[in-house]
Amino acid sequence: MNSFMFALPSWVAADLPNPTPERPPGMEGLDTLLNWAQFLGFAAAIGGLIVAGAMLAINLRTGQGSDEGIMLTKPIIGALVIAAAGAIIGLLAG
Repeated sequence: MNSFMFALPSWVAADLPNPTPERPPGMEGLDTLLNWAQFLGFAAAIGGLIVAGAMLAINLRTGQGSDEGIMLTKPIIGALVIAAAGAIIGLLAG
């Protein structure tokens, strides 16, 4: 995006609008809904870690542990994406 702005003449870049975001009326409950979605996402990630850890322990005990390392990383990556969702959207929105 920055390279595009440098390619524009200065008089075009000066005329580009820069609107400020504002919440539409009646959307106050959206924060609550997003908080619940984030909580459920973290709960699912924690549940995934518990299941992956239990499967790792059982399969290592029986000598079959091979895919659990990958299985442990997926919930961790999911939890990181959930935690960073606000920052990611803020970065993309500019």
